[in-house]
Amino acid sequence: MAYQTTNSITPEYVKQGSLGGVNILNGVYVGTVVANDDSIYTGRIKVHFPEFGNQSAPYHVLLVTPFGGYTSPKEASGDPTQFGEDEKAQGGAPKSYGMWPQPPAIGTEVICAFTARHNVGYLLGSAIGIDRNHMMGGKASALNYAQQGTILPVAEKNPYDQNDADTKPADPAGSQKLIDQGLENDYVRGHSMSSARRESPSRVFGLTTSDGHVITMDDGDDQGNSQNIRLRTKGGAQVLLDDTTQIVFITNHNGNAYIEMDADGRIDVYSQKDISYHAEGDFNLHAKGNINMQADNGIQIKSIGTDGIKVEATAGDYDLFTAKDFKFEAGQNGNLLTAGNYKEQAARIDMNGPAPSSATKIEMNQLVENTNVLESAGTRVPEHHPWKGATGVQESFNVAKGNTN
Repeated sequence: MAYQTTNSITPEYVKQGSLGGVNILNGVYVGTVVANDDSIYTGRIKVHFPEFGNQSAPYHVLLVTPFGGYTSPKEASGDPTQFGEDEKAQGGAPKSYGMWPQPPAIGTEVICAFTARHNVGYLLGSAIGIDRNHMMGGKASALNYAQQGTILPVAEKNPYDQNDADTKPADPAGSQKLIDQGLENDYVRGHSMSSARRESPSRVFGLTTSDGHVITMDDGDDQGNSQNIRLRTKGGAQVLLDDTTQIVFITNHNGNAYIEMDADGRIDVYSQKDISYHAEGDFNLHAKGNINMQADNGIQIKSIGTDGIKVEATAGDYDLFTAKDFKFEAGQNGNLLTAGNYKEQAARIDMNGPAPSSATKIEMNQLVENTNVLESAGTRVPEHHPWKGATGVQESFNVAKGNTN
C-alpha cells in the first residue's frame, strides 16, 4: 500500500492558467511517476500531481544527486582566460563527477520541489511504500512460500497478500544460483540478512538497482551478525568483507572459482578448471613449514635457462620413489659424488650395454593465443592485455548519447 495523497484542492500560491493547468509552482508536492524515459538523457521524469486536478498535464521533474557536478571549460583548460577554444580536445572539456541514480519506476510515488524561478521540478526523493522495502539495503533472504519454514532469496511482499506477514514469494533464480555456488545453506557467503526491515532504526546502508545489483554496508544486527560490506551482482558474483566472521570472500557468478582469506590468516584458492600464473620476473615461494604438491595426473618442471634445475636438502634426506621405472639422461657428462659410502643393488646390473632407455622429455604446448610466450610446458600462460586467451569478452559497445544544440 502506497502512502495516499489528499484530494485535488489547489493551494492558493499556485497560479492557474487559462486552460486550467498550473503555470507557476512554488513548493513541495507529492506525485506519481507516469514516464521515466528521457529523450535528452538527463534523467528527467514526468510526474502527475493529483492536487492539481486529474486532467492536469504531467510535469517534467529533474533527478538530483546528493553530490556531484561538472567543471566549467575554464576550469578544465587550466587557463581562466580561455574558454575551451579547442572543443575537440580533452584539455578544454568539462568533467562530470558524482553519483548517478536510476530514475524511479512508473507508478512510484515521489516528492518533488518547484521554485518560482524554474518551470520544472526537482526530485527530492521517493516515498517508501508500506512493506515494499525488504529488498532495499541488500536483497536479504527470508521466509518464503515455496519451502515453508526455510530461508531463501525472495521478492517483495505482494500488495494483495493478506497471509503471513513475514513470508514472501521465493526468488527461484536467486535460489538456484546459491545452489549452483554451493552456498544455499551458508548464512555468511550465500544468504544476505541485510534488509531495511530487519530492525528499526535500520543499521543497513545499501544501494540496490532495479535489476538486482547490490552494494551493502551493514553495521550488523543486535547479536553482532552480518557486520559486513558486500558487493554482489545480479548473477551472483560477489566480494564480501565480513567483520563478524573476519573473512574476505571473492567468488565468480557460478561459484566454480573463489578466493577466501580467514581470520587465522589462511588463504584458500579454488578453481574448477585451471589456475594459471605468469610472472615476467621471478616467481617466489617461501614456506617456514612444508611445501606440499600433488597432481592426480603428472608433474612437469622444465628450465630452459643456463641456471638449470637445482634441488638441495640441507639437513634431511633426499628421497625419490617411483612405482615403475626411473630414467636419468644427460646430454653431456654424468657425475655422481658422495662423501660417504655408496650402495647399489639390482636384480641385474648392465654397465655400458645393452643401451638403456632414454628419459622422456616434457612435451611443449603451442600457445596460439599468446603474443610473447608462444611455447611452454604450461597449457595456459596469461599475458599482458590485450590477450587472446582471455574469456568473458564483449563484442558490442553501446555508446552513450549526446546532445548538441
